[in-house]
Amino acid sequence: MRSPAPQQHWNEPLARVMDLILNCTIRFKTAAEVGKRAVFYCRGEDLFNWMMDNREMLVKKFPDALDGQPLETPTDVTDFCNKLIRYGFMYRAQYKPIDGVIEQDDEGRYKRPKWPKRLGMTPKQTFDSQAFYVVVYEGSKSWQHFILFCIIAAVLCVCMFPAWPLKLKVAVWYLSVVFLTLILVMVFVRLIIYVFFWFFGFQVWFLPNLFNEDAGFVESFQPWLEAARSDDDWAMFAARIFCAILTAGTLYKLSETHSPASVANFAKQSFLDVLDWGHQRLAAPPGGYSKYASITDKQEGTPEGGVPEGEEGEATPSEPKSGDEEDYSCLKTCGFVSFEHLMQSRCLVKCKCMQEVLESKCFPNCPEATQAALKEAANDACDEEQKRKKKKF
Repeated sequence: MRSPAPQQHWNEPLARVMDLILNCTIRFKTAAEVGKRAVFYCRGEDLFNWMMDNREMLVKKFPDALDGQPLETPTDVTDFCNKLIRYGFMYRAQYKPIDGVIEQDDEGRYKRPKWPKRLGMTPKQTFDSQAFYVVVYEGSKSWQHFILFCIIAAVLCVCMFPAWPLKLKVAVWYLSVVFLTLILVMVFVRLIIYVFFWFFGFQVWFLPNLFNEDAGFVESFQPWLEAARSDDDWAMFAARIFCAILTAGTLYKLSETHSPASVANFAKQSFLDVLDWGHQRLAAPPGGYSKYASITDKQEGTPEGGVPEGEEGEATPSEPKSGDEEDYSCLKTCGFVSFEHLMQSRCLVKCKCMQEVLESKCFPNCPEATQAALKEAANDACDEEQKRKKKKF
């Protein structure tokens, strides 16, 4: 039977102590309490150790909360925690597994999780460092309101991403790619280190708590290294030898066609290509050219893809034109319907694409003014591409 929660009696000095506890280094987690909503709790061991380490500070800053009570021995700390329970700022709870579920370790002993997801109040409401304690006191709402404001502001900023300045969008793209690359490199380095030492009968993990969901941000990077000798039988020993020989043979065959320098250059160029691809996508004008013909194209006799066809399905070449006016209809047979199509497909800012246009069979049929404009655009695109490559290196 579930015990009633301790009735909270407001005590301002103790409330200030609870504010300090909620904002100190003690780790808190959320769990589902039986018959109630989600609750906020901590481990009694963490609370007890923190109070033992900060006894002098508590006596100095909160004499009203102690009310003359000493805080020198573990018994004094336990009495003060009992006082917090009596005033209803927290209550003792224990792990409550789902009915019918029995969790045991490899040796058949009852296993209690370090941070359980389901709790229930205990009948005995006295402090024990091995128990869990649900915090009833909610503390100041100012910090929660500030976090809520930051979340709303962040959501609005993300929704307004298309309206960001180009430099800011490119900076966010670069940071995202670099961050993701660092994570992938770290994961592969951890795996390579583990596999290498596994061949020799050792289990060596670099940053062993990196993906531990129960560890905090700082704890995820502690310790840096964890090593232990594998307790394997002869079957596992043979498996390690076989895997080592197979891996060595694979690397040897790869080394015949790929050098470390070529692999490094490939990785570097791939990384730069991803950065450049994102930069071009972000710098592209809004909209895009559709591969389906519009109503105007249909009226002009242009099929899907922008290439006009003759009566027998063959491309109809444009007649040579001359004059001082720019006319880009001469490029229709090469797949470019208009100047707007050149802009939307970003061909005008791509050196390779412009070179293909200048070398195409359509180019000589264009007016002189159009040819001059295309040549100038090709020179500008190639110059900008060379500048970007120099900046990268």
